[in-house]
Amino acid sequence: MRGEVIPRARGVTLEIGIGSGLNLPFYSSGVTRLYGVDPSAELQALARKRAAQGSRRSSCSCSRPRAAAAAGSERRHRRVLVVAVLDPGSAAALREARRVLRPGGDLLFVEHGRAPAGRVRAWQDRLNPLWTRFSGGCNMNRATDELIRAAGFEIAELEQAFLPGPKVLTYTYRGARALSADPHPERQREARRDADAGGEGTGRADPDVRHRGIGAVAVRRRRVGPGRAAVVRELE
Repeated sequence: MRGEVIPRARGVTLEIGIGSGLNLPFYSSGVTRLYGVDPSAELQALARKRAAQGSRRSSCSCSRPRAAAAAGSERRHRRVLVVAVLDPGSAAALREARRVLRPGGDLLFVEHGRAPAGRVRAWQDRLNPLWTRFSGGCNMNRATDELIRAAGFEIAELEQAFLPGPKVLTYTYRGARALSADPHPERQREARRDADAGGEGTGRADPDVRHRGIGAVAVRRRRVGPGRAAVVRELE
């Protein structure tokens, strides 16, 4: 899934939890500057090394979260990326993502979380108390989409599917164009139109799509608020 989401990043991009830089090969040349934040100095060093060996040699910099916040980066990034990093401290990470996004900017995310109602979700609820104790606070039954909306984002495109592996750990949420809710929506729409006109390739969903098959994937619209809809894809 990361290979489908990360290449959609454009312009000045921030990756929260860059870790050792495993996502670096997926970024396209459309990213003019990449900033990575991670609390681990050791992982930052690995990310810098990987960037120096690849195509991001002169356009990638890494720092700790506090240093990035002190640098005054508010509302400067066109895209913010989060991949499997929202536990623990999910709410704080998403608030920071919203703070640094420019008007009309997008949150791109690939995160595991709560499965649909049924046996898998029941097992997630049973196992989660034990799992969090041995996984550094990770929650297998976290509703990722609800968490992102609670932080003030509007999800415009969402794909949910099981990946290979234990089902209690592999139900994955993939999202693009999660827009920061702006107190001035018209200003946000104008910023989005400007970005689209600049050829940034936002991957806007077709507003006329109701339901269509794409291989083994079904695409349908789902209401997320007054006058808004999200594209949701689930494996059939």
